[in-house]
Amino acid sequence: MNIIITGAKGFIGKILVKKLNENNNVVRLINGNSYFKNDNEIICNLIDENHVSSFLEEDIEVDVIIHAASILASSKNINHLSLFYDNIKMYENLLLIIEKYNPKKVLNLSSIAVYPNKDGEYFENSEIKPSLNNEGLYGLSKFCGENILDFFYKNSSLCITHLRISQVYGKGVRDDRIFKIMRKELEDVNSITVFGEGRRVSNFIEINSLIEKLVYCIENTLPGIFNIGDKNLSYYDLAQDIIDKHGNLKSTIKLVDKGVASKTYINCEKFKNKRTEYGM
Repeated sequence: MNIIITGAKGFIGKILVKKLNENNNVVRLINGNSYFKNDNEIICNLIDENHVSSFLEEDIEVDVIIHAASILASSKNINHLSLFYDNIKMYENLLLIIEKYNPKKVLNLSSIAVYPNKDGEYFENSEIKPSLNNEGLYGLSKFCGENILDFFYKNSSLCITHLRISQVYGKGVRDDRIFKIMRKELEDVNSITVFGEGRRVSNFIEINSLIEKLVYCIENTLPGIFNIGDKNLSYYDLAQDIIDKHGNLKSTIKLVDKGVASKTYINCEKFKNKRTEYGM
């Protein structure tokens, strides 16, 4: 297959590229300051209209587009509206790319950040309220992105798959992700601090498990929205799991009362059931 991957140098993108390159022709879009094409690697800032215009002049055959590019929430931008607007601009330009190259399928990497951080079990049709999420502007941008694609292609044969991905961990994950923070503290002081007294629950997925699920979505036709994760864990259990794998008998967990303590369970049965239908 001929595949375009946006965000091809990101944590998920670069591992997905390595996997897909085995049997596919993969065009890799990478963020950068100056537009440049070198074989199948293209420096293209999806927020820059001039970059996108240059990309639209390329002669490329496309079967699948995987939208993995995004501006992620961080301590520097979490309350800045630019976080929202920049991600929406990417979706606006993604529409132009879809229109030009006419793929059969689009995989949109969304996020469980669309759901609120409050007690409950969340299905694909559950309440959407990212304002109750620490990464609210990011979650809102991903939810709006889902709807932008669905609105413009509601009467089209284009297969659009929205994947609301849980917290991803594994080698190469960003330093400000909870798994990496806990692992570093364990290495530095042989202890892990867990806020909310460890009661907080979220869903986690290991990067190789995610890649396997993404490949499945590429190879099969699954229109709609799917929660993608492996297991719901309390932050206490997450810390204990990290200690079991990387600590020693003297490793400890320090529980702190302040902080988020919501138990947010992400239900991923819809995707599992769909795979069962396909005999997987």
